[in-house]
Amino acid sequence: MHWLNYGKEKPEEFSATPLLYVVTRNYDAMKQFFTDLGVRVDDSDEVLQFVPGFNQGRGTAIYLSDMTVCLEEATDTEPSGALYFFIDEISEERLRRLSSKYPVKIEKDMSFTPSALITPPDGGCLIAALPHLREG
Repeated sequence: MHWLNYGKEKPEEFSATPLLYVVTRNYDAMKQFFTDLGVRVDDSDEVLQFVPGFNQGRGTAIYLSDMTVCLEEATDTEPSGALYFFIDEISEERLRRLSSKYPVKIEKDMSFTPSALITPPDGGCLIAALPHLREG
């Protein structure tokens, strides 16, 4: 596991942020997926100091609430495979926009908060909580 203090404005704000390296052959589509998801996607020169880490292709950092995903274009190593992860919440408006571009399934299980299961371009599943669909 790699740890990084990237993006903190002051040294006293240090916190270790886990990095997840994801290697893909669908770099542009996966980068667009995260952009459409509404999370911070950064391919600035500062980010390019640590991404890509395992390939010679393009790379970008995607900032989620509790980790940084280092998305890399596969050139020298095989793709990582399908991506499975959870995000805290997603708005109704963003969910509508995502469902027009990606497969989305709504799960309304009585014992849990309703969730959206969104399929990224490389496969797998992003699970997003939908507390606005919770019944009284």
